Amino acid sequence: MVDVIIPTFRARETLPKALDSLVAQTKKMFITTIVQDADEEDYSDIIEEYKKRGLSIRLVTLKDNRGPGGARQAGMDTDKMCDYFMFMDADDMLMPRAVELLYREAKLHDADIASSDFIAEREATPGFLMDVFETPVTWCHGRIYKAKYLRDNNIRFLDGLRLNEDAYFNLIAHNCTSNKIKIKEVTYLWRDNKNSLTRAQDNHEFFIRSWKDYLTSQVEATLKIIELKEEVAPDLLGATLLYLYHYWMIALHYNLVNDEAKEELFKLKNNPILKQTLIQENFWRYIVANLKGGTIWEDDLIFYKVRFNDWLKEYIADSL
Repeated sequence: MVDVIIPTFRARETLPKALDSLVAQTKKMFITTIVQDADEEDYSDIIEEYKKRGLSIRLVTLKDNRGPGGARQAGMDTDKMCDYFMFMDADDMLMPRAVELLYREAKLHDADIASSDFIAEREATPGFLMDVFETPVTWCHGRIYKAKYLRDNNIRFLDGLRLNEDAYFNLIAHNCTSNKIKIKEVTYLWRDNKNSLTRAQDNHEFFIRSWKDYLTSQVEATLKIIELKEEVAPDLLGATLLYLYHYWMIALHYNLVNDEAKEELFKLKNNPILKQTLIQENFWRYIVANLKGGTIWEDDLIFYKVRFNDWLKEYIADSL
């Protein structure tokens, strides 16, 4: 059985369209879990309407607001019956064959994770295709997870992480198993909701709000991967450190770097497994192929103030 978990916060306007896409699913045997994230709204009329239309819905009500990651985790923690979990935001839609395809392929291959690319909608455009296997892996969209895999490895959303919570969860889930598959058909539509957490502000405003959460997600996920696997793949570490370096240089440009951020990054300092990976040839091949010295961010031309090697020695490893 599949549990499609939907965190909701003031979602009365968008939730019906999300549920419409579940009514249209070609596979009918699944549960829909709506996790009400302490928004004090009344969803009872919507739930009753969609029960009449054939959905099996359970409501989990949180007394304290936890954000989308905490709400998804509450949905999983209160479900002891289902074998697989899918996540859907209350302002998005599943393609009609999404549950059927992801569940069928996960069962057929006994996969811990089955994934598909998804469409990111943009106003006045046809949208664009997002690659769910792009390193480092970020999105929960278009995936199904085996519940036993998550539970056996204690893979959970990080408490207190409000933004980039999916980056933490998926970096661990995707990289701690080789038993994963990707299907060719698109299964998820990420709607262009201007009121959502990630799209309510322009890139600059969102970066200011979210960059430390991203930093936390990548650092804590890397440590969790090392704990579970006692290793980290060179290309994964290369991609993770380059993203951290990129975000750090932008934050440095806007004078956002502070002691709290430094303490978080210092958690990686001189980790023996991480240091062993840093000297591998494949790590440096990835760095050489992908390293940049600047970026254009919201029309600002930013030249990185610190060389990558110097940044690496200051925050990650004293010597290479």
